[in-house]
Amino acid sequence: MSATPIKIDPEKMTPQVRILFQLSILKDLSPYKLARIIPASPQQIYRWFSGDVPKPGSAALIEAALEKMGEYPTQTGWGKNWVDETPEAKRQARKEEKFHADMKRVFAELEPKLTPAEKELLVQEEPAWSGFAEILALCRKYRVRLPR
Repeated sequence: MSATPIKIDPEKMTPQVRILFQLSILKDLSPYKLARIIPASPQQIYRWFSGDVPKPGSAALIEAALEKMGEYPTQTGWGKNWVDETPEAKRQARKEEKFHADMKRVFAELEPKLTPAEKELLVQEEPAWSGFAEILALCRKYRVRLPR
């Protein structure tokens, strides 16, 4: 026996829940991750996304969570107050910081060895540019080690 699929209906959502739904899409937050931010069960969040109207107490919790996360979208994107504090997000952020630091090291080592034509090749912005292959070839040519 399979579970009945949940029908998410943005048209039936309250404006506040619609913003929460949009934020969950933009920030890749499942109802289970949202349940850590809003003290509600994932099933209740699914019901809100299906069109159930939150009770006044739940609406206040949603409002507080939206304020914490940066609330409503602006011209430049979501507010700067929102930070994903989950351990998974922190691990991912550390991995990304390490990768960027490693790649800065690679380019700092590679750049002085490049000819002007090779430097031009790395900064072009053509849609067909496959920079990864060029970077690999130049690293191999100049014996610059890539991070693992």
